[in-house]
Amino acid sequence: MSELDLAEKYFNRLLEQISPNDPQRGDLYKDLGELTSQTGRLDQSIEWHKKSLDFKAQESIQPIISKYCIELNRKIFI
Repeated sequence: MSELDLAEKYFNRLLEQISPNDPQRGDLYKDLGELTSQTGRLDQSIEWHKKSLDFKAQESIQPIISKYCIELNRKIFI
């Protein structure tokens, strides 16, 4: 097993162990994208990079949504 194969195995294992909303998940997706690119699996690399971007976009919008919901609740219950 090559070092890149071993790294991919560990990245995937870590993805299984961390929480679905763990902030490191986006970085792991990006790392997997870079790793699969290095092994010549470009289609899979693109998928990992898309997952990374989608995760990071969702992560950045979540505080805005939470703040809006809190403000909305205040207006409803006042």
